Amino acid sequence: MTMLGRVTLLALMPSLLVLATCVRTKTSASKEAPILKQRPVVVPCAENGLTIATYNVENFWDDVPNNTKETYAEFNETISNWYKGKFYLVKAENIANAVAIAGSPDIVAFQEFENGNNSGKAMTFLAPLLEKQGYKYFEVGKQSPETSVTTAVASKCEILSKQESLSPPPGKKELGFRDPQVVTLKVKGVIVRLYNSHWKSKRKSGNSDGGEMRLETAALIKADILKFRSQNPEAEVISLGDFNSTQDEAPLLDGASSGNYKNKLTAEPLAPFMHDLWFELDPQKRCSYFYKEAFECIDHILVSGAAFDRKGYDLATKDAVRIVGRHGTDKREQALLLPDSSGKPMRWQSKKDYSQPYQPGVFNDPESVTHFGKGYSDHLPLVAKFECVSAPCK
Repeated sequence: MTMLGRVTLLALMPSLLVLATCVRTKTSASKEAPILKQRPVVVPCAENGLTIATYNVENFWDDVPNNTKETYAEFNETISNWYKGKFYLVKAENIANAVAIAGSPDIVAFQEFENGNNSGKAMTFLAPLLEKQGYKYFEVGKQSPETSVTTAVASKCEILSKQESLSPPPGKKELGFRDPQVVTLKVKGVIVRLYNSHWKSKRKSGNSDGGEMRLETAALIKADILKFRSQNPEAEVISLGDFNSTQDEAPLLDGASSGNYKNKLTAEPLAPFMHDLWFELDPQKRCSYFYKEAFECIDHILVSGAAFDRKGYDLATKDAVRIVGRHGTDKREQALLLPDSSGKPMRWQSKKDYSQPYQPGVFNDPESVTHFGKGYSDHLPLVAKFECVSAPCK
């Protein structure tokens, strides 16, 4: 190198160093998930009122193949890359991400957790991530051998007791009856009874669309609620989950005795009805599940008259319910949606490939399923807000 070349290089060195630093910084940042990699602000139980959410996570399986009798194709180890790719770890991170985006509600009721042989490990992957957000208590519901998924609860507030499930009517378990999960909590001195359930889907089986079983599930929960409330009239009672029914269908109207009962329950808190929080929103702003090019209101949060009795916690007078991703102004919520301005949920991305020729070791054979590790769920989180109006929470 000539003397002129060395001088020129030395003169350029500071600029080259700055450029290199910028490149390194940009590359490092690009690898960080904007939400999960940030240390969340941990808010203790009911620090700013009480928030409760329901969220169908769209099939969270663990790392154990064949421990569930009715295994979906997406989790069949012979045709799926779920286990080899350790996508259960990615799914757990994405669920924790969604919870953080929802504002880390005090209590979260999940649906579609696998709990094969009632010893599943799905929660063992998720709990450590939720602990970073302040969650301390975790319960997974009972999964009968005839079903593929169950429910789970994560809470910042103390869980006093759990009743694994409500017993189904005789002969119904064999038909795929999904056991409702029951959890009793204590929130700043207030007893909260939570019924977390995932009702039978409308998928046709013979001549049935599961409507009778959804109606029976609703009635089973209602009977237990009435019994509990007769002994604990001031306890907050909330029934929530994926009911696979809209607010104007028989399982909700007749089975659950739910509807637009806010005024009635304000006047008569002990009346045997449940107020459906969808009625807190204008019709065009409702629904958290997207199916066949349309939103459906099948996720629900039902509250008893205790939410209007001016004791303990009452339903918030403003912004009582919101659909995360549809109502929020926080740009982070857009991560739960497709990046095409359609407002559709960014569901968990997997592909059943029936078009490509078989290649050994590549999951694109005629019956294979490929998981890509992106996306969340075809449901959006639904969050309810309650405010402390009197002792004992004050």
